[in-house]
Formats: sequence, structure tokens, C-alpha cells
Amino acid sequence: MWIGDELESVNQANEEREDLYMESVRAFNTRQGETARLERLEYHEGQARRLSNTIESLVAHHLAEAARYRNGHRGRGVHSRCPDVLETKTMEALVSALLRHRSAIATAMIQSAQRSANATLRGAGGAKVLR
Repeated sequence: MWIGDELESVNQANEEREDLYMESVRAFNTRQGETARLERLEYHEGQARRLSNTIESLVAHHLAEAARYRNGHRGRGVHSRCPDVLETKTMEALVSALLRHRSAIATAMIQSAQRSANATLRGAGGAKVLR
């Protein structure tokens, strides 16, 4: 009976080690998942800031150009096709709408990039992975 007791003890120790191992795997996966989540959060918040800054820079540039044309500037090249006078209220309304809807614009840009990436993946024989 001593051998049976010894085997039972060994089996119990193995089960305890297995349980500890599985617990450590779950803890590791949880930490990795949280790390990945935080990295994605940081990336997307940063990207939103960068896109917002870009959009605001573009708006500022076009407001400055509109002011030049409003003040009689005729321009040369491509800009000479712009209207000579741009209504201030129209531009203010455009800027206001742009700033109100910038999250929708960013969402549309992200969705477009995802569609493009999915098309590329499908073309390479891969499955759709981005949503």
C-alpha cells in the first residue's frame, strides 16, 4: 500500500503544479491583454490628436487663404481658380461643422483604412481580420 500512497501523493503534487501553472498562464495572458489594450488606447488617442491637429492646420490655412482672396488677392496658378470673395459666414459655418464632426471624420478615415487593409489581406490570401 505504500507505493499506492506514494503515487497518489505524486499525482496530487502534479495536479497542484498544473493548477499553479494554469493560474500563472491566466495571469500572464491578463497582463499581456491589458498591456496591449493600453498600447492601443495610447496609439488611437495619439492618432486622434495628430489628425485633429492636421485638420485644424488645414482649416487655418484655408481660412488664411480665404482672407487673402476676400481682400482682393487674385493669386496665380491653381489658386487663381478660387472665388474672389468667400462669405465669412459660410467659412465660419464650414469650420464649425468640421470641428463638430471631427470624430465622425476620424471614424470614417479609420473605416476606410480598415477596408483598404482588409482588401489587401484578402488579396494576399488572408482572412478578414480588421473590424
